[in-house]
Amino acid sequence: MFIVAAGGKRHGQAFAGLPRAHLCSFLWILGLFIAASLVGQAVNEFPLPGSRLAYGIAAGPDGALWFADFLGRVGRITTGGVVSVEYTVPGNPEGIVAGPDGNLWFANLTNNINRITTAGVLTQFPVSGSTQRVTVGSDGALWFTEQSSNKIGRITTSGALTEYSVPTSGTLYGIAAGSDGNLWFTEFGASKVGRITTAGVVTEFTTPTSSSGPYGITAGPDGNLWFDESNASKIGRITTAGIITEFPLPSTTRNYDITAGSDGNLWFTEFDANRIGRITTAGAVTEFFITTANSNPLGIASGPDGSLWFTEFSASKIGRVAPPGATPGASFYTLTPCRVIDTRNPNGPLAGPSLVAGTDRLFLLGGACSIPSTARALAVNLVVTQSNALGHLTAYPGGSALPLVSSINYSAGQTRANNAILPVGSGGSVIVHCGQSSGTVHLILDVSGYFQ
Repeated sequence: MFIVAAGGKRHGQAFAGLPRAHLCSFLWILGLFIAASLVGQAVNEFPLPGSRLAYGIAAGPDGALWFADFLGRVGRITTGGVVSVEYTVPGNPEGIVAGPDGNLWFANLTNNINRITTAGVLTQFPVSGSTQRVTVGSDGALWFTEQSSNKIGRITTSGALTEYSVPTSGTLYGIAAGSDGNLWFTEFGASKVGRITTAGVVTEFTTPTSSSGPYGITAGPDGNLWFDESNASKIGRITTAGIITEFPLPSTTRNYDITAGSDGNLWFTEFDANRIGRITTAGAVTEFFITTANSNPLGIASGPDGSLWFTEFSASKIGRVAPPGATPGASFYTLTPCRVIDTRNPNGPLAGPSLVAGTDRLFLLGGACSIPSTARALAVNLVVTQSNALGHLTAYPGGSALPLVSSINYSAGQTRANNAILPVGSGGSVIVHCGQSSGTVHLILDVSGYFQ
């Protein structure tokens, strides 16, 4: 199942309201980046022993994943999901990374940066402020953010420390090495992204959205830096020249961590929405449900097995999701924008009645709006309106199992739109599942092109 929420619209109009030239350009560009359909991805979850507040996670030097437990532990989990060891450590561990020396380095909200061997031998190095996140720089040193002192720290694997003050007073959080050889960091309180050279020269860039709350940050496969805007429900992209682009998320949520996946996309955690998100370098977003309710996914990292591993802060679990594999691409054909489904209309095959909570409805789209029966996927705009309750719709090909990926999420009474690439089954068949606790919702579906 492949549902893509294009980042440019959170509360949009249907495609029919767009100038045709803009529409075709959008769909053509989107088509260039989409050469596959996704099958609803199963998210695997592995319970941790006892009550834990799993925070950061990183691929270790030993082929396993290592995680930071905010309650004072550092643990190891194999790619088979076995928690093989936990070490008790001081403070409240948050960020963690594998160092170039074969050890794990972590920040723990104390005035220390910490090193722990895979055998559990701990060494602490005093610094000026409470440490938040840590990463490996292009110079082979460990670089970290100090929240209380408003400094960026650098420490060699032998323990030589240097600290640099950041000009703007704000809460420093994430840090990552960029493709330009510099370190990039987020300033949560100042709504800025900072860049620091290995010589300590700092430059700051303000996000277009005020009070955006930049949080996690990572280097992307496109040479840019990608970061969470946790107060704005957006993902930001900043070039090494400092140009920022923002992509709104389909869900309203705090998003705290982001990492580059083995599939060439960026993956991030949606803390409040209880989902794992994926964004392409073109800005198309896909969301994956987590089975455990209210688990609050927090940290995320790419594992040695190619999967994405994440912490479930409120569920005492570690989760794993594998990037979906690609299938052969298809050619894209534009259509005159056409409304193919509108359940507000009198009852009919592609019209009323409204969708009912907890039920599925089959729509046969082949032949309607010039959609050929041989189409493999459609370029559509989904609109929901007049819902009685909070919920989501999942649209998927006829003959397939219900996937874990939603097509659109909404609140009671909200009118909301999402652009999407929607795979279809035989004859253009599409099933729409209404994920509401009660009541009904209306669906409007406009089509503007197809793949075959």
